[in-house]
Amino acid sequence: MKIIDVTNKATNMKTYRIIDIRSKLSNGIPIDERKHDWRYQIMDLTDDILLKKLKSLKRKELVGWLAWNDPNGIFSDEEAKANDRTPLNKYQAMAYLYLNIMRDQDNWDGKMAGTYIEDLSFLE
Repeated sequence: MKIIDVTNKATNMKTYRIIDIRSKLSNGIPIDERKHDWRYQIMDLTDDILLKKLKSLKRKELVGWLAWNDPNGIFSDEEAKANDRTPLNKYQAMAYLYLNIMRDQDNWDGKMAGTYIEDLSFLE
């Protein structure tokens, strides 16, 4: 699928109408594909439901989501080792992911299962 940023384009005195498909996309991903991708689905979960889902995921999946969501971050084991950091354990990966999703929700109290995590001080 080719995406074109303009709705009208004039060339050689001819005007071509280009179908604007941006409304059918969300962050460059077709909405139908987004509905079936677990990485997007998890972003719609909140609090206890999100925590239950995160507990069911493997450490590798949690770290994979973090790397997918923030390609400039240092989340994979290889990137961590290359930057003289210890790879994330499952709890740390869960907390980062939980924080990443919950911090944009107005009613979030900064806690994950009763532990304050908003400032990441629990990781020290």
